[in-house]
Amino acid sequence: MVEEAAGRIVESLAWVDVPGGVFVMGCEDGETCEFNEAPAREVTVRPFRLGKYEVTFQQFDLYCEAARIQCPEDEGWGRTDRPVINVSWADAQAFIAWLNEHSGQNFRLPSEAEWEYAARAGSATAYPWGEDMEAGRANCGQGCRDEYTNTAPVGQFPANAFGLHDMHGNVFEWVEDCWNETYDGAPDDGTPWIRDVCLERVHRGGSWILHPRGLRSANRDFGMTRFSHIYRMPAGGFRLAQNSP
Repeated sequence: MVEEAAGRIVESLAWVDVPGGVFVMGCEDGETCEFNEAPAREVTVRPFRLGKYEVTFQQFDLYCEAARIQCPEDEGWGRTDRPVINVSWADAQAFIAWLNEHSGQNFRLPSEAEWEYAARAGSATAYPWGEDMEAGRANCGQGCRDEYTNTAPVGQFPANAFGLHDMHGNVFEWVEDCWNETYDGAPDDGTPWIRDVCLERVHRGGSWILHPRGLRSANRDFGMTRFSHIYRMPAGGFRLAQNSP
């Protein structure tokens, strides 16, 4: 049953092959910057695979049932193809460890650099489509003019140039990195910035609860992205990454 559940999860995952490249990570000229989005710097990212969508309740519930652990609450908004919420960074890592063990594969969280590179998808503007929020582009709390009052089923908004959905809004997405106040001393090779003791981790992408400024590609900490690795909230989920074959 365990291997069957893991197999069903793996079969349900949709992937985007993200090409390698060099990009400017952080706040660029023309954006309204936060201090923790600086200094902007060139980062080289190797090719990798990223989930086309955020991990859904349907996928996470298969894991919970097979591992015999309590499933996270959906706040009454629905499960199935909605992104899983109320999961901590530690919960995401437990899911990944279980899935790797029972599928024989090697999934992981993306690094913060990989995440921003994938979200920008070759753009250098505030959002991958331009400098301003446009109606129907993302799910957020106010200013996006979308039809959802909380989470939306994954894939309801247009994909970016790499083919990724919901990189902006819907739910915050955990990344591998420890929280650091600025990019001073950050790696420039796309790897996660970690240290031996790390109790705070990073969320990226904004969520259904934020207004558009919190959904910018460079946004790191709009009041809700720096959290304990065991913190759970109705606006937080994750998506999987994998090294390129």
